[in-house]
Amino acid sequence: MRRIKDHRGRPMRITPTTLIVPPDLEIPAKKLIQQTTKPSGEANIFLNAFDLIISPYLTSTTAWFLADLSRALKPFVYQIRLQTAFEAQDRPTDENAFLRDKFRWKARGRYSAGYALWQFMLGSVGV
Repeated sequence: MRRIKDHRGRPMRITPTTLIVPPDLEIPAKKLIQQTTKPSGEANIFLNAFDLIISPYLTSTTAWFLADLSRALKPFVYQIRLQTAFEAQDRPTDENAFLRDKFRWKARGRYSAGYALWQFMLGSVGV
């Protein structure tokens, strides 16, 4: 990631800060960044090098991601277009409750997500 260049050929100065793994890789990831020595007795050069995120949303058991989340711009953009609003028809005087003995609840919101600076994230499908 540190070698990625912009459209003019200049280094983008990307420094990975976060390791994102599925729950299946939690123990190997913790060993990678939290153990002081490797099983061979050699010093662990990745000790505390990355923040760790365990994401249950990752469906692959072997995929992992490395991201630079230290800057204002991120690899992905999440936009709240309309804040979530909750409405309820839960009073006995509401028409549906009175006529049909049914209460209703509703939540409405609008969101958008997309890629921003894809260069700030690297993914791998294998261990």
